[in-house]
Formats: sequence, C-alpha cells, structure tokens
Amino acid sequence: VISAFSDSDWGSDIQDRKSQAGWAIFYRNAVIGWKSKKLPTISLSTAAAEYSALSLLGTELEALHFVLRDCENQQLLRVPMPVGVDNNAAIAITSNSGYVSQVKNIDMKIFYARQLQDTNMIKVQYVKSSDNTADIFTKALTKFLHKKHAENLLGQPLTTLCSTDTYETARGDDTALDSV
Repeated sequence: VISAFSDSDWGSDIQDRKSQAGWAIFYRNAVIGWKSKKLPTISLSTAAAEYSALSLLGTELEALHFVLRDCENQQLLRVPMPVGVDNNAAIAITSNSGYVSQVKNIDMKIFYARQLQDTNMIKVQYVKSSDNTADIFTKALTKFLHKKHAENLLGQPLTTLCSTDTYETARGDDTALDSV
C-alpha cells in the first residue's frame, strides 16, 4: 500500500558537480511525501549518486515505519515497502554485499539502505526511468514525462486542476525540452 521512488542526476550542477537527489512516497496512489535535494558531497559514479538518493529516502521510510508502528497499524507493516530505482548498480549494491569491494568510494553511511532491505522494511526493485516519478525532482524532462509525473504526484489529471492553456502558460514554452 505504501510505495516510493528515488532518483538522482549525477553531477548535474556544473558549478560544483554535486548531484541532485529526489524521492516521492505514495500511500495507495496519493503522494504523502516528496523531496528534491542537492547532495552534500560529490558522487564519483552514477551508482553512488543513486545510492545516496536511495539512502535519503530510506531515512524517511524508516521514520514512516516507526510512526505506523506507534499507531499500531500492523496491516501496513506486514510487507516491505516497494521502492522503485532506475539504476541497476544501485539495486545490486543494495541486494548483494559482494559489491562492497567494487564501490569503496561510496561512504559507509549509505549502506543504510541495505540494512533496511535486509530487515524487510523496504524492497528495492527496478523501475524504468520513464516510470520513475522521482525524475521530476532531478532533471529536465520532456513535456510528456513532466505531465505524466506531475499527474502521478497529484493523483489526478492536470486538466482537472487548470485548463490546458493555463498549464501551458505556467510552464512556458518548453519545446526545447521535447528534444532532450
């Protein structure tokens, strides 16, 4: 019933090469939490940036888990919370301790996500980038993907919130983004 997505855009800031991380948490189909944050350190690989974003999300999911436990909502605690990640290396690092020697550049604190998976609090799984709602927080998207992810976050079509003309005016002319 609770699911989440995390994403990062590796080294996207051209001033300091720090990555942008983002995540979204859903209860059924309604977003209950989201964040976009510039990572505090420079990631030396895409996997490190994605894994850092996953670890940030993990802290939020653990806090949510404790709130649900304190509310004695055992139904929501029975299954691991599925977490969509669009980076196979980050998923492999979470699932396989053999990857430790290959990614020594990743700080030890981010192995937190593996602990959450090992204790069945979360279940990290692959999701196509085009289906990763957290992408909206980390990078420029085509008009189609922006609308798709915005509608996922809002839980309803954008046209029910405002007219198409209003949406287009608010977004500006993003025809350049359609070719990205």
